[in-house]
Amino acid sequence: MSSRTCPESRERKRQAYQKPKSLKTSLDWYRSLARDEKDNSDLSTIDLPVLYVRGSKDFGDKDYIEGFTEKGTTNLTAQVIESSGHYSPDENPIEVRGQYGSVQQTSIARS
Repeated sequence: MSSRTCPESRERKRQAYQKPKSLKTSLDWYRSLARDEKDNSDLSTIDLPVLYVRGSKDFGDKDYIEGFTEKGTTNLTAQVIESSGHYSPDENPIEVRGQYGSVQQTSIARS
């Protein structure tokens, strides 16, 4: 976890992961991705607003954006949060929160 993550946040996470089912539960999110892909494979377009946020120091790249558009995402907003890594909501919560507002405004305007 980034050194920019506050000590209180680190401690809350440490305590949460000491519970027996915590690690299994968090990893189940990743385990479900293949099933989600299969369940949604018949969708030709996805017009639901999608916000893709990653930190400038994250290990991801533009392949994710290309993947979203190749799979039919038509309402994609992609933002890079400067000076953040994989844990952007912890490392730069104000910037991430600001991005949510921009997507909400876009969604309201499209309604």
